[in-house]
Amino acid sequence: MFKTVERNLSLTDRTERQIEQLIADQKLRFGERLPPQQALAKRLGVSRTVIREAVRFLMAKGLLEARKGSGIYVRRAEPRLPAQPKEDDGPLEDKLKTESTASRPRTGTGNLLPEERRRRILDMLHQNERITVSDLLQRFGVSRVTARADLDYLAGQGALVRSHGGALKNMDPRSDYPLQLKQTLHHAEKVRIAAAAVKLLNDGDTIAFDSGTTTCEIAKQITRLNLSSLTVITNALNIANELSGLPWVSLIMTGGILRHKSGSFNGPHALETLRDLNVDHLFLGADAFDVEAGLTTPDILGAQVALRMIELAQQVTVVVDASKFGRHSLTLSGKTEDIDRVITDSRVSAVHVDLLRQRNVEVIIV
Repeated sequence: MFKTVERNLSLTDRTERQIEQLIADQKLRFGERLPPQQALAKRLGVSRTVIREAVRFLMAKGLLEARKGSGIYVRRAEPRLPAQPKEDDGPLEDKLKTESTASRPRTGTGNLLPEERRRRILDMLHQNERITVSDLLQRFGVSRVTARADLDYLAGQGALVRSHGGALKNMDPRSDYPLQLKQTLHHAEKVRIAAAAVKLLNDGDTIAFDSGTTTCEIAKQITRLNLSSLTVITNALNIANELSGLPWVSLIMTGGILRHKSGSFNGPHALETLRDLNVDHLFLGADAFDVEAGLTTPDILGAQVALRMIELAQQVTVVVDASKFGRHSLTLSGKTEDIDRVITDSRVSAVHVDLLRQRNVEVIIV
């Protein structure tokens, strides 16, 4: 079994080098689209599977780039590795950057080139579903700076989800993940979104929150506001905990059945609590957001509470980081036409922004 894997990796490495040579010889020029995989496979005498793997690793190197809807293109004319952060073991890192894969013996994980190390990081993630920076230090013998840079690079390529202290496999929006896991994801973006959201509040407002990690970040920032009066309605236990110690906040909790994964109260009792209330602002999160389909979530009972909150609110502000766009989950938790504004981070696609603005939805990018 080990020999089979080793042979496949060698074939992929050889194919990578062949494509790099085509680029170096300018047979594949800067800005030129890569030939179809079938044609390239025939040209190099390998399978399409090997071509796909080689292309993926060359994209990780920065030699190739994917352009949405139009294919794979040569990014630059000469094969070279992406720059790595400067660190304590600089001379060794410089040597690793200039040596070729073919000329240097691979006697241990400490000798790996950056793209080889990142490939193995993805293998680790596939097996374990989550990894930490400490895992990478122990496995590869690199510095903490290098480990973080590898994870950031792979996150930028969409190969994993960066979390505090490590990384996770890409999350399936149809699956239901615990709140403790969600709050580690895209934390910096959520803090910026929350900072923009609290600017919408005025003294005396009545606001509502559904459950979620981004809405909880808004609650945390409310604790630092200089207001004299605010009424908050929520079904979320974590939000109630954040605000319960503020004497100037009138806190209304829904009844219902506690859902442990989300820390929220749902069901008919929660809906009944919300029946006769009026709200100035509703801040709404989502597991997935497709502009055509609306907000969706895997939590059916939670979706019913969100839809009821939308009915109560004068203004509905959706707070989602950019990773939620273009995804679908199980059940509808809000229609796009009921949304007044969306606050998201700067990674959001211009396509999604344009679609929202065409529907008269205000978009705030932080």
